[in-house]
Amino acid sequence: MEVLRSEYLVMLRSRISDDERRELKNGGGILISRYNRETVLRMLHENVSLTGTVDTECAEELERALEAYLGQYMADQPEGHKWIILCCLYLSQVVHEPLHPQQAAGWRIENGRYYCNAREDGPGSVCKWCLCEQVSEIKCEKITETPDR
Repeated sequence: MEVLRSEYLVMLRSRISDDERRELKNGGGILISRYNRETVLRMLHENVSLTGTVDTECAEELERALEAYLGQYMADQPEGHKWIILCCLYLSQVVHEPLHPQQAAGWRIENGRYYCNAREDGPGSVCKWCLCEQVSEIKCEKITETPDR
């Protein structure tokens, strides 16, 4: 099913309680990284002009993949899962930005496209939902002759 991106943003915002909104704003109370706190606050307050739609089945697939990943690699902090999931859904489905902070993943923009050296498309990876493309290795021919000088 497809919904307008603006409607999907409203749905994401509705998953955050008033108490959680206060804790996010005041900087305490919940387990969340600084980057994710800034992203969630942006999601809550930024007025963005949105066109297009979100494939909710695709978004639900991302959410299930994130739950599985976090259940394996962050099992001891389940209270933090919500914020990572909301950020990834917002970034990938609403504003079409990379899933990770630039400082962490090292992605870059060239000619209006995002490229990431850290992209992994193997089993269990959530990179397939990220708009970053894998950086291709540059193949150089071996120079076998030296020019005359």
